[in-house]
Amino acid sequence: MRTITGENMTVARSKLVEFIKELKSTDIMGFDEAKTKQMIVLRILDLLGWNIFDVDEVVPEYGVSNRRVDYSLVAGNNKVFLEVKKTGENLEGHQGQLLMYAFEEGVKLAILTNGIVWQFFLPLKEGKWEQRRFFTIDILRQNAEEVAQRFEDFLSKENVMSGVAINKAEEVLEIQKKQVVITETLPKAWNELISKPDERLVELLIDKTEKMCGYRPSKIEVIGFLERRVKLPLLNILTETPKNAYEAAESVTKTTKTTIDKGGDEYTCVPRILLREAVVKALGKLGGRAPRKIVHEKVYEILKECLEKPRCQEKLPSGEIRWKKDVDWTRDQLKIDGFIKPPEESGRGIWELTKKRLGVLQKN
Repeated sequence: MRTITGENMTVARSKLVEFIKELKSTDIMGFDEAKTKQMIVLRILDLLGWNIFDVDEVVPEYGVSNRRVDYSLVAGNNKVFLEVKKTGENLEGHQGQLLMYAFEEGVKLAILTNGIVWQFFLPLKEGKWEQRRFFTIDILRQNAEEVAQRFEDFLSKENVMSGVAINKAEEVLEIQKKQVVITETLPKAWNELISKPDERLVELLIDKTEKMCGYRPSKIEVIGFLERRVKLPLLNILTETPKNAYEAAESVTKTTKTTIDKGGDEYTCVPRILLREAVVKALGKLGGRAPRKIVHEKVYEILKECLEKPRCQEKLPSGEIRWKKDVDWTRDQLKIDGFIKPPEESGRGIWELTKKRLGVLQKN
């Protein structure tokens, strides 16, 4: 049986690259299945060292369960099942049957192709068929040298016979599985980092900013930046934030969506999480119920250092001071989240904590 090795492999690689380039410049989209097999598939197999004229090595119409696989590549026993469709045919819907045949025969490597797209599978692995697909070649879209390299890795006779093809395939599949896990986990890790960041993140931003511009921002400025950057209310970002102010872990639910839907790019003059905490704390100190004006005064006491900044003190077109408007907006959000009673229950102009939230404060 013919096997390409050594210098011959380099020559074969060069010929394979040239053939792939030839396919890229040829109108092959109208090929039927027979032409796809003869003009593309068999020529690629030949360049990869398979004896396409030996029907005991490249077995056409291999029978499996009263059905047939287009080709079984044999090197002592069945090594590869290869199913061919006409060029341009969508391969979706054909994978399951091919993998079932391969699984029944214990074939470790299966390939589905329309001559242009080549899907490579490890049929004996666990999972759905898409989880067993470890690589896809697209002759028309991918670089010719890269395509040739991958064909050699997974389909050259030498690599198939030696088991190298399976080893390489399993390595690629394992990398893919890790990549899927990483891709799924990264957003979760980021969301957790920004919603429950520890002191290190804040200090890192503070130090980096100071090194770059010479000025050291405050923690509150960093919190505000993070909040504007991710457009989400942040939780527990300061280690000194009292945990008994309210059940912080619950505050991100309804407010998050409302903030994004209605808040747009207009942000409060201090981070929303601080305003939320201050309003709840203020009402707690006032016995859970107080007129709007009194709540404003108490919030100002709590956040005086922040609210005395120029941005918070500027007047809006309505004539109202910005920080007071922000506190009113915060009260509306707390009402939506069930922290504060609606006006029809508390009375006009009165802000009142719900029994549940007041109970939490009193308990702590």
